[in-house]
Amino acid sequence: MSKSIYSLVLDDEVVSAADSLAYQRNLSRSALINQLLAEALSCMTPEKRNRSVFDAVEKWMQPSGLRLQMTPSESVLSVHSALSYKYNPRIRYAVELYRDSDCAGGELRVGFRSQNQALLEALASFFSVWIKLEQAYLGERFPSGKISCDISDGRYRRRFLPLDANFGCEEFGQAIAEYIRSFDHVLKTYFSALGSPHVLRATEDAYRAALQNAQFII
Repeated sequence: MSKSIYSLVLDDEVVSAADSLAYQRNLSRSALINQLLAEALSCMTPEKRNRSVFDAVEKWMQPSGLRLQMTPSESVLSVHSALSYKYNPRIRYAVELYRDSDCAGGELRVGFRSQNQALLEALASFFSVWIKLEQAYLGERFPSGKISCDISDGRYRRRFLPLDANFGCEEFGQAIAEYIRSFDHVLKTYFSALGSPHVLRATEDAYRAALQNAQFII
């Protein structure tokens, strides 16, 4: 949705009330007025779309044992999970939705808050295994034939597929929820088999099962 600059003449009391509400919602004055007008006129703004997608993520994430947490940004949603490892480290899945979805609907970032070197090395190994599995099973679905992802500073980043015009908020939210749940399950399968000569086979089997059960591919 494109934007332009317009001049409005408003009562001072209206501006004061708008500024107060904008502060409460962590928005600029322009963003708030745009949001209120869009709601009144039933227009689908990027912010409203994000909220609808995240509502669907929350709906399809249950029950999973994963905990959702909204962030100050309306374009980012955090999901937390705990790994059965030393000190029960927490996994953070951050979903960011792009304002312009012509190239991709958004991306997922996965990270840990830990200084445990053994854990970080095992995590980096899992990320590499996950990338190889995704490329082998899903690579051909991407325009370039290669999934857009990378590992940096111990974190994994994966961009979603370009969205189809008929891919609605409900379907997109369900796809994101399914992807995170699958990633979390396969990750925990990998760690539960860590040290076993069958760890790679167990991980691939878990990935294939999750892929077969998926309703949407992103």
